[in-house]
Amino acid sequence: MAYSRSPYKQRKMGLPNLFTKLFHIKKSRLTFTILCFITCLLIFQLLKYNEPELLEKINMMKSPTPETPPGEVPIPSHPIDSNTKFIYFPSWTPLSGTQLTDYYTIFLERSLPEDGNYRIIKHEPGDQSSSSSTPPKFSPSSAEVFKSGKDDTCTPLSQTLNFETSDKHNLNSNLTQVVLDFINSGSDYYKELEPFLTDIPNQIRKGTIDQHWFQMVGTSVFLKHYGLNFFVSRILYSPSGVKNQPLFSFLYGQIFDKNWNEYKDIEILIPDEINESMKVVSYPGFLNAPTYHDYMDQSYPNYGPEDPRLILIQNKDGYEEPVIIFNSFHRKIAKVGKAAYHYELEYEYFRSMFLGYPWKTQNGKANVDEADHNNKEYIKAIELKISNTPRQSNQKNWTPMLSHQDRVVNKYDTHIYFVYRWSNLEVLQCSLSEPTSCKFVYKMNPQLDETETVGPLRGGTSMINIQHVKPDLQLPSNKEIWVGFPRAHLVECGCGSDMYRPNLAVITKTDSDFKISHISSFLSLNVKPEGWTKDNAVCDPRVPSVVLPNGISRWEMNNDNNEDTMTLSFSISDSTVDFIHIKGLLKGLLDESFNILEETEAGGNVNIDCALQGSKNYCTLFGKLNGM
Repeated sequence: MAYSRSPYKQRKMGLPNLFTKLFHIKKSRLTFTILCFITCLLIFQLLKYNEPELLEKINMMKSPTPETPPGEVPIPSHPIDSNTKFIYFPSWTPLSGTQLTDYYTIFLERSLPEDGNYRIIKHEPGDQSSSSSTPPKFSPSSAEVFKSGKDDTCTPLSQTLNFETSDKHNLNSNLTQVVLDFINSGSDYYKELEPFLTDIPNQIRKGTIDQHWFQMVGTSVFLKHYGLNFFVSRILYSPSGVKNQPLFSFLYGQIFDKNWNEYKDIEILIPDEINESMKVVSYPGFLNAPTYHDYMDQSYPNYGPEDPRLILIQNKDGYEEPVIIFNSFHRKIAKVGKAAYHYELEYEYFRSMFLGYPWKTQNGKANVDEADHNNKEYIKAIELKISNTPRQSNQKNWTPMLSHQDRVVNKYDTHIYFVYRWSNLEVLQCSLSEPTSCKFVYKMNPQLDETETVGPLRGGTSMINIQHVKPDLQLPSNKEIWVGFPRAHLVECGCGSDMYRPNLAVITKTDSDFKISHISSFLSLNVKPEGWTKDNAVCDPRVPSVVLPNGISRWEMNNDNNEDTMTLSFSISDSTVDFIHIKGLLKGLLDESFNILEETEAGGNVNIDCALQGSKNYCTLFGKLNGM
């Protein structure tokens, strides 16, 4: 991914109501700048024509089907041309027509392809033009769900939830091409990491890139002001070829249309807070996340960002912004000693949680490494630290969620919440402003130390606030509900050395009390698992059996038939980026038999224990069906 910033001073155009403000906020620098810009363009255009030509031009502009110059046409209704460069403006920009081209070439001083093979597009809300797509076919599926309650046995708490799932769709990239593009970019990020990648030419020559590079953990959000899916996955590099022992991990950013066709060369114009203008970000490509690494010590695996999770926040400037949650290895100076002629530094090393802002940048990476990198630009990253608690050596698998109540009260997202622990539920609240501090806002067991193991249920997808899916849902002002997919990790349960599968969970909050109101045992989702490698059986006792939920890309309601459809991304055997559609999940949960809208009895960890026991039974049965 590459950034390009405008050298001009133009006020942020990230507000959805910007067009209105242009005519009502006379003192705004944005108003003045854009009006001057548009006026200058108009004068320039007027001077180009004599009177007959001018009248013809005006009539043409009034035509319901205006003639447009090359490059300014709607998205084609056929698969995306990989040789075409796409330039996307958001729907909220007041610019249109030739102004888009002028802004890009004159205001941003950027060049268009000389061969004319480009498209400049302003997304129009409600525009259904997109590459063709075949409607997915759905098959019945179900889950055993355990509600919270006072019963100490599982049977009274058990319910069956019915829904439908589509076939899986794979989004894995051509990793040889990804690596070649990275090398050919000649970027500062590549040059910084080149000492780790000395064997790549040999791998390319032998055709063995796929034996050392792996892609997994795909997660995405839908950018409604662009009509595009922003997708981030983890690509890892293992010189040894052992995929669960990588040397380095990367964040890989891509853009897809509504029907999951990838744009191979796309630039999107996003708000630029620093220069009060817009800037360009390019995809696909690696996101230059600031991370600690040491060329001299390649014995330690897992440098770089891991396990990305994407969420979409409403920021204080009024626009939606993607944020990546990831964990990364880094160091901090623990002690400074003085020797005869120099200082000796002692370091402590940590794996911590971070927020990454792919649309913002920072100079240097002092927040993860004291080495001098101030002349380099990275995406902005902020460490998440728990207040009044020593930094832990290993933090990962926090499950993010956003509060609808916070957004209503403050008009934007001021905090992000995390499920820190599922068994003995604990919830963190972290500020989205700097410096980012986190505090526990709920603990089922206040006496439990933060260093205690979190248990087999952890991580998974973000939890989605159902009022963000169904805004007309009437809930008491003190109540919130989230739905998502954590995952359980069971050891030697009957299939493989370990089994990882998704579980469905519902979290409710009443006043300040959080509760896991519903939790399922392992879900199959009609997804067929694969062996850890092509040489392993699905339930090989030497290796794990893995299907990991990564993200909920979209979850939409069809108000005509009250049907909901979710897009869930997941990985199989740490080697794929896949997704399926799930239909009728919210409709099923809102059925009165599940009672998620009403207050239910708290039952401690009973329903979680039941779900884990059901997951063990699933694992045992699955192993028997697959030869163990």
